[in-house]
Amino acid sequence: MPQLHDIGFLGTGIMGLPMATNLVAAGFAVTAYDPDRARLGLLAERGVKPAASPAEAATGRDAVVVMVASGPVSDDVLFGSGGAAKAMRPGSLLIVMSSISVPEAE
Repeated sequence: MPQLHDIGFLGTGIMGLPMATNLVAAGFAVTAYDPDRARLGLLAERGVKPAASPAEAATGRDAVVVMVASGPVSDDVLFGSGGAAKAMRPGSLLIVMSSISVPEAE
């Protein structure tokens, strides 16, 4: 399994914010996207690099974590305009931890 050093994070709400913060504290480089600009400012204060889009958060990362509230939002950050899926490099890891049903995850 490849070493993970640089992680993209999509969704930094109630669960994603502390997770991204803990990854930085553990020594990972984390770049995160959230539509809430105030939250991105809070992340920057905690050592997380803010991204302007899901694609920017995913570009060049070893792994991308998706932690959003619904299937439609998960689809949008991955496959919508500026989505992360097309920006991910071959061989990178996608970790979807969103609160979505199994059919939505397929």
